[in-house]
Amino acid sequence: MDRTRCNPAHPRRQFFNWVHRGIGVIAMILATTAVCIAAVHFLGIWPHKISQTTLSLMPLVVLLVMSAVFLCIDKFIDVDELNLSKVGYK
Repeated sequence: MDRTRCNPAHPRRQFFNWVHRGIGVIAMILATTAVCIAAVHFLGIWPHKISQTTLSLMPLVVLLVMSAVFLCIDKFIDVDELNLSKVGYK
């Protein structure tokens, strides 16, 4: 992924951002699925049913909250020439 990253001012940067974000979301979905499978198949570890449910739902809740946070950040923080010069891209 690092080799395909372009300059923030490049016209195809939006495409890179969406592909990068999509790969991250797919990774989180796969990780959430793995945690849910572990919670369901290892029933002897959890003394209470609520522990299993909490473990299964927590990654999904974190994924949804973090997605909402990053969508808000993406919507309300504007990237301009001044911001790019602060992080060393110019």
